[in-house]
Amino acid sequence: METARSRKDYDTPAGTAALRPSIPLAVTTSSPDQQMLRWALSFEQERAGDVFVLATAGRMSAATSGQLIEQLVAALDAGERRIVVDLARVDYACSAALMALQAVYGRVYLNEARLVLCSLDPSVRLALDLAGLLEEFEVAETRAAAVEQFGRPAPN
Repeated sequence: METARSRKDYDTPAGTAALRPSIPLAVTTSSPDQQMLRWALSFEQERAGDVFVLATAGRMSAATSGQLIEQLVAALDAGERRIVVDLARVDYACSAALMALQAVYGRVYLNEARLVLCSLDPSVRLALDLAGLLEEFEVAETRAAAVEQFGRPAPN
């Protein structure tokens, strides 16, 4: 017959290790005084002809959604009107990140620009779909297909 475990059983190193995840929440960057979130989002800006491509990598979370907004607003402010957001290396998008994308999309529309999302990870596609946002965005399977979409009229 099994006996109930006491609180003392969970306070042992073996007990606490089983209850606590072993993945650290933060890692140190190259500078010891700076901390970077483990689920950081990074950006690479590229050009494909007259199309601005923002390649993202990492996880789109509440902590990183502001960075995404800043990147896209800066591109719009710099006069970019054809923008591709390549999400090939993004494997997670929370609701705050989806709202950030939606907010930027409104600004894209006001600036008479176009934004195409491409290379969606299945989990990101599902998040957009469940939030009812997938149909609001132009989406392409690949970066090349996204760039090609600018040769065609925007869908209404």
